[in-house]
Amino acid sequence: MTKPMRMFLGAAVLVAAVLSTPFWLPAALASNAGSRPLEAGEATVLLWSNEWQPNGETIMHNGPRLVAWQPGSGELAWLLDTGYAYGGVVDGERAYLVEDPVRKAYEPQALLQLSIVDLRTGERVSQTELHGEFLANLSSGAPVPVLALGDTLYFTNHRQGNNLAAYDLATHTLDEARYRLCERGYPVEFEYIASQHAMLSLCIEFNSEMEASLTRVSLADGQQHSLLALGLTVEDHYPANGLVVTPDERVFVLNSGSYTIMEIDAETMQAVRQANYAEAKPQQGSLWERAVTWLLELAARPTQAKMLFAVTALSPDGSQLAVAGSPLHGNQRELYVVDLDSLQAVQRVRMPGLASQLAYLDASTLLQVYGDNSPWYQVAALDLASGEHNLLAAPAFGYLRELFVLTGQ
Repeated sequence: MTKPMRMFLGAAVLVAAVLSTPFWLPAALASNAGSRPLEAGEATVLLWSNEWQPNGETIMHNGPRLVAWQPGSGELAWLLDTGYAYGGVVDGERAYLVEDPVRKAYEPQALLQLSIVDLRTGERVSQTELHGEFLANLSSGAPVPVLALGDTLYFTNHRQGNNLAAYDLATHTLDEARYRLCERGYPVEFEYIASQHAMLSLCIEFNSEMEASLTRVSLADGQQHSLLALGLTVEDHYPANGLVVTPDERVFVLNSGSYTIMEIDAETMQAVRQANYAEAKPQQGSLWERAVTWLLELAARPTQAKMLFAVTALSPDGSQLAVAGSPLHGNQRELYVVDLDSLQAVQRVRMPGLASQLAYLDASTLLQVYGDNSPWYQVAALDLASGEHNLLAAPAFGYLRELFVLTGQ
């Protein structure tokens, strides 16, 4: 194995480790400071933010919080102080948060807690300690909720092997059955296929080179079907790094570095079509140098680790996909809007910074969470018709780790 390859694999392993650890910092005891419940029809965004300093010291007076916010009016519906957060998922009415009550990271003595939050009022409905090796063993990967279906919450811990488990919210017990999200490698993105009652996972394997695959797992019996060779890797680029499922269950994987997108038949797990949605530009310098430098930076700054993967947002009608540029390939300030019927970019916009989160607020407005040269993220609204950015006064502080757009609340 060559020296550049060894350097690259070492950096990649660091990032893999980062992905299995939490991305937020601690906060004060839970408290509700909501001012009013959400009204039906309001365009509401949930921001899960954290404050931290580059040297790792905690800003005690203003810790992590979950905020319900209407960007159109700038009004704050409610906010909830949270603990050290390991992950969250929302359904139509509630948010499910995994938190550590201790105000320091990696405290092996503290049991993680599952908090359920009413999205209308911001009130904490319940808080339950999580027991058992799958949910409490941080050395083998922090538990992350990935799907809420009725009284069942599905967890993964990003490990290889049996890494998907069902948690009964009524009895607060974990099902003994464990399923594998990936036939090969580590799961990095997840989507639920309702018609097949199955989880679809984009998996990355670190061997002599990075390889991507797609695995569908039945939530009924754990049966697997995989597409092991996605074919999106080209010379000097990473493999597939994004997964999207539309409301009508069309499946797309993409490589934001090579501007490549592929449609997959989720039933047969075969490629349907593939295209370059934009023209790739010549790159300066060695990919090894860029990759190693970027991966090491990600490992040093866990809050940016997931930017190794594509940052995307699906339009409300599922017809278009917004794709942010790739930091590894010199296009980090680019944003493409891709038509999913033609698989071609219909718009290109220059962003103010490096995108961390994207979400459609409505059909014509895209919310962007981005960073520049400061340690703090900004939130901007992009008017897709004019291409103009408007900086928003988001009621959150520090790194904005999660962004959920709620409809019909």
